[in-house]
Amino acid sequence: MEKKISSHFLSVISHLIPIVLIFIISVLIRYPIFINNDHFFTSDEGVMANTIINLLNGGPIVFYYDYARYFGLTGGLLAVPFMYFLGFDNTMAFNLPATLFFSLYLWTLYLIAKTIIPSRAILVLVLLLFAPPFVSQMTTHNWPHIGSAFLGNLIFLFFIKIRMTDEKKGINIFLLFFSMGLAIYTYTFSLIYISVVFLLYALSYPKWNEIRQTFSFKLLVRKFKGENNKAKKLVYFLDLLIAIFFIAIIFSYIFGGFGIDIGGISVFQINNFHKPVVQLFVLVLLRIIVYRKDLVSLSKGIKNFVSEKIHGELNNFIFLGVVGFLLGLFPRILSILLGETSRGGQGFDVDFNPIKLVLHLWDICIRTMPKLFSLARPFQEFSFNSTDNIQSILSILAVQLLLLLLLAGFFILLDCRGAIKKILTLKAIKFDPLNIFIVLPFLTCLANLLVQNGSEPRYLFPMFGTIVIWLGVFVDKFQGKFKRFSILVAVIWVGFYSLETYKNYNDLGVANGLKPNKLQSIEIYDLIEFLNSKNIKTAYSTYIVSQKGTFLSGGKINISEFNNNPIAKNQKKRSLNDTNYAVIAAKKEMLIYQKYLTQNKIRFSVYEVAGYKVFWGFSGDQAKINKLRSLIPYNI
Repeated sequence: MEKKISSHFLSVISHLIPIVLIFIISVLIRYPIFINNDHFFTSDEGVMANTIINLLNGGPIVFYYDYARYFGLTGGLLAVPFMYFLGFDNTMAFNLPATLFFSLYLWTLYLIAKTIIPSRAILVLVLLLFAPPFVSQMTTHNWPHIGSAFLGNLIFLFFIKIRMTDEKKGINIFLLFFSMGLAIYTYTFSLIYISVVFLLYALSYPKWNEIRQTFSFKLLVRKFKGENNKAKKLVYFLDLLIAIFFIAIIFSYIFGGFGIDIGGISVFQINNFHKPVVQLFVLVLLRIIVYRKDLVSLSKGIKNFVSEKIHGELNNFIFLGVVGFLLGLFPRILSILLGETSRGGQGFDVDFNPIKLVLHLWDICIRTMPKLFSLARPFQEFSFNSTDNIQSILSILAVQLLLLLLLAGFFILLDCRGAIKKILTLKAIKFDPLNIFIVLPFLTCLANLLVQNGSEPRYLFPMFGTIVIWLGVFVDKFQGKFKRFSILVAVIWVGFYSLETYKNYNDLGVANGLKPNKLQSIEIYDLIEFLNSKNIKTAYSTYIVSQKGTFLSGGKINISEFNNNPIAKNQKKRSLNDTNYAVIAAKKEMLIYQKYLTQNKIRFSVYEVAGYKVFWGFSGDQAKINKLRSLIPYNI
């Protein structure tokens, strides 16, 4: 027993030590950004941070942020220990979980690499550590993309273990589905990681070809055409509708609402979760009324299938999977049950407009992918004869790196063309962990193509790890022919991204040469200081000022928006009972407030600070004073 405990302890330590080391190195690389983090702190992060602070201050329990239902509080809650030690108004403390998740992502991808290319796993880890500047900056923001990518790697790891070994299969199934549930709650974009696993499991299932033939589209069409009974034909159509509605409803409750558009025309839309359930009930009722003779035989068939196919160990595995998934998804389930979440987001709205698809593809190739790998600027400033030595070296390394990436991609396509063809045509394949990194980039790019609003570099983050794995496979294949090939690849990659990071930091002003540089204090601190001096705990301003100001005050001053923006409505509710409040206005808003206060004979005090006018000490008609809370039209 003691030996078993000791082995488990050593196993934990063997993972914990490298993760801590990777985290420390990653923080040090990002140190110039972190010491200036308040300059890069976004308003959306402000909403997130303020939600967490309100929870800690005894506010109502919530499971999602005030402005989104497509990612949960995972990253925000992980920030609490960092904020406890570094301060509840510290932007670095709130954003450190992103770097921690990145460190976990690196380690888990290294473990996956060990199953695919054991001899090149260390090379993969080294390349991952020296990330492109965009990725480095991205991992200093507490966004959900990195956390979900780490959970995606966990999903892949447990899936590989289940497929490649019979050891602890029950535990691994539980952990696989728990990771899936938690990934969905963390960020619904995790759908791509789950889709990879389900697709590869289906295609590598021993009886997949048999299943594929049974449920083939041609067979179903033939069956429909061969049916002479008109009532039965209608039933086939109703059954199809019921199946579509059922799948769509389950999808919506788990992942969030979605819509399908063709050329801007909505074909199928689910935002309100509960409405389509009623519609499904009507369809089922209609099906029973139209034709019910086959219902008894259908139920018997399902019962026989379950009793024959699902028994013993398989039954136990299904139970463990369902329990694990529900536990991981539990925060979302509670959110729906308590009424916090009743509508889905718009993140899964897709548009099959051919023009949009072409434009999105072009954008991925020309803008978002080069930006992700920080290759856009070096080629824009390309020069072999520059007086700037660093720029000349960067230009040379950029060409070499791009050539390496293209060769690695071409090699993967060529070497795995058989598997790629079978995957695209949904034919049976043998399980190979490398196939994960064939399906993953395809689904990532497909999602970025189809989404209505187009691609952004952060949505392409899974491509970062994919490309590094491809490079590792490429090096492994040719290492025997070129003895120092791995060293050459490492030198080009590390050299380019080290110099690019150096130049990027200096351009941003967060470094002076190799020395980190602390930028001047942001003006919003002057606003906070003034409000504190007047003992004002409630204020109204723009989205930027309201969210950043509330957080940078440590939650002591609650600043809401002075319009009817539905975002952060809970934050606004907390301000309604305080009559001693201020208005912080700039540009157009200054004039609107000045005019309103004068016209309505409201007495007030005003003070200009940091380019803003602060109005406070209001007296006069209370109804007219209350209108100050939402005076500015939304999106002025």
